[in-house]
Amino acid sequence: YMWENRSCMTPFIKGVLSQAVTLDQPGSIVVKPSETLKISCKVSESITYNDWAWLRQKTGSGLENIGYINSIDKTYYAPAFQGKVTVTRDTSKKEFYLKMPNMRNYDSGKYYCARDVHTVITGKQGSL
Repeated sequence: YMWENRSCMTPFIKGVLSQAVTLDQPGSIVVKPSETLKISCKVSESITYNDWAWLRQKTGSGLENIGYINSIDKTYYAPAFQGKVTVTRDTSKKEFYLKMPNMRNYDSGKYYCARDVHTVITGKQGSL
């Protein structure tokens, strides 16, 4: 199996904020079974003082939280992803990352990067 990440601009809205934050993911990623998925998310503002999250949406299902990293680099993972993924960030590059080793067919879906839940976010969705 192979997965291809085809991105398109998609609004992700939670709450209200006076200005939008732009998040940008790569246009194409191919991952073979048992390989490691690595996704970066570039942010248009400083990532020092917010929580930065990853979410997944499988076909026909709602969004599910994967995990997030906070302003002091502490990470939190949803139980289904605990021990299976790693979220990191690089404040100097204004980027944060999702690493998921040993990809399987059931990991297919759309992967979203997002800021904390009280924000209006415009970002790219990655379909795997």
